[in-house]
Amino acid sequence: MVISGLLVNTLPEKLGQVKKYLGTMTGVEINSVVDDYKIIVIIESKTVEDEVALSKEIAAMDGVLGINLAYHHFEENEADD
Repeated sequence: MVISGLLVNTLPEKLGQVKKYLGTMTGVEINSVVDDYKIIVIIESKTVEDEVALSKEIAAMDGVLGINLAYHHFEENEADD
């Protein structure tokens, strides 16, 4: 399992729209909003490739100026061995 923390920088006027879309994404949890335009999100995915795909989808959203990886943790599942 891959767990990552991202800081999503948005246009302030698009914050609500971005939050709404993030709330519909599987594996994405909104942690908090900072300075009225930065969203801290937690991503949980099965593989690094899935994590990268989610990150790219978030970065491409209308109203998102950019994303910054703040935390990344990879944990092997014993059940997958």
